[in-house]
Amino acid sequence: MDPRTAENKHLTSARAAIDGALSRDRGRLHGLWSRWKARPAEAAARAAFEQALAASRGRVEARMASTPVVTLDESLPIAREAARIVELIRAHPVVVIAGETGSGKTTQLPKLCLAAGRGAAGMIGCTQPRRIAARAVARRVAEELKTPVGAAVGFQV
Repeated sequence: MDPRTAENKHLTSARAAIDGALSRDRGRLHGLWSRWKARPAEAAARAAFEQALAASRGRVEARMASTPVVTLDESLPIAREAARIVELIRAHPVVVIAGETGSGKTTQLPKLCLAAGRGAAGMIGCTQPRRIAARAVARRVAEELKTPVGAAVGFQV
């Protein structure tokens, strides 16, 4: 096999591997990959990319391993549709959920996103109109995940 063909295959698979990195690292990884692609014979460019990719993917794996156990409040209406919602979250980049007040949208949806595998490569966001609501939601979700606020669950105002 031509060495250039082998290198091109490696570049192609390396480019695809960026999708498994932390979201915040992907832009930098694309830049490192582009430098390597521009100078494929330069070992330093390849090494810089591979080292950064391995570190980022390692952080994703560590986050996946430390994901809290997700339990739902079965008394809330959203729990009846949990499996369907998780599948929709996995299948689509945007899912719109509408439900009555008190149905569990605010407290249970972040946990359903976690159950769908979201959050390992980035963060799960839940917006609230008021500062006190953001704190209360973070406290409640952290309590239900049995983790302290600031560990797996936090808030920013």
